[in-house]
Amino acid sequence: MIWNNSRLLYTKLDIEEYTLFITNCITAATQEAIPKTKPMNTNITLSEATKRLIKLKHQAYRRWKKSGEDSEKQQYYHSKVLLTNSLRNDRKDNFSTLMSSLCQKKMYSDAVWLTIRKFHNKRIKQTYSNIMKYNNNTATSDKEKADLFADYFENEVYFKSPDTLPFHDQVTRHTNNIKNGMITTSNTTKWKKITEKEVKWNIKQLRNSSTGPDNIHNRCLKNYTELLIKHLTKLFSFILNMSYIPNMWKKAYIILLLKPKKDKQQPSSYRPISLLSCMQSFQWQVYTTGAKCTVHLLFIVYTLKYTLFRKTKCTWYILLKNSECTL
Repeated sequence: MIWNNSRLLYTKLDIEEYTLFITNCITAATQEAIPKTKPMNTNITLSEATKRLIKLKHQAYRRWKKSGEDSEKQQYYHSKVLLTNSLRNDRKDNFSTLMSSLCQKKMYSDAVWLTIRKFHNKRIKQTYSNIMKYNNNTATSDKEKADLFADYFENEVYFKSPDTLPFHDQVTRHTNNIKNGMITTSNTTKWKKITEKEVKWNIKQLRNSSTGPDNIHNRCLKNYTELLIKHLTKLFSFILNMSYIPNMWKKAYIILLLKPKKDKQQPSSYRPISLLSCMQSFQWQVYTTGAKCTVHLLFIVYTLKYTLFRKTKCTWYILLKNSECTL
């Protein structure tokens, strides 16, 4: 993968292509760095009794096939049952030996079992209903459930009640606020250029978090190279200048967590959390430390792009609701 470093980004499509190029490079480098997994050796140590039963079973099988007598057949199945029991005992003995080899003080400490209980309660006990209901609509398939949750969140969770003031007063009020803000900030510095030093410093501050749809982990960014720092600095600078967020960073994994003691068939019983791209989170971290004067403007554009246009609501309504970010 090669990118022309002298190429400038003039359009939104250029930013999308550059973002995809960086994402593919990080993903490919991660796959090359991760060693291939080797099959684990699950063989257990066989006891002398088990080895002797294996030999007896093979001998009984050959005698049965050679003679065809029922007595030899019964002898074969009897040795097979004994071998199964002996293998089960060997597994138990191996497990007991493994557990006894561990430090007894550590195994029976409260910290170890507290961690185990956390993962056990978090992952195993949560189950989902096969049927979801909302507004007299029933969803059974995964796509129908996803659409049902989307309608619920759009109509009831992320819905903001309309302003009670008349529309003309809303326009006048927000226009005056915007004018006052422009007058007070006309002599200030609009933005501060992002440097490679800031990008490096912010990478070191990243915490481990779950990956988004692009499968880029913060650990991948921490193992950076000088070339990656240059590409990220260039990308973040052009995104800031054009006030445009790549579509790849707007996608997220939505995970629904069931609230305690709630009906599983109702969408209101779930609490959603979203896993965005780590690149998107890292981008905002760089902006908040190195370009604070421009974050307000970028946040307005970012919010406008995520706003859903509703029926009977014109563009002015959307602009007024989001212009509060400039105050």
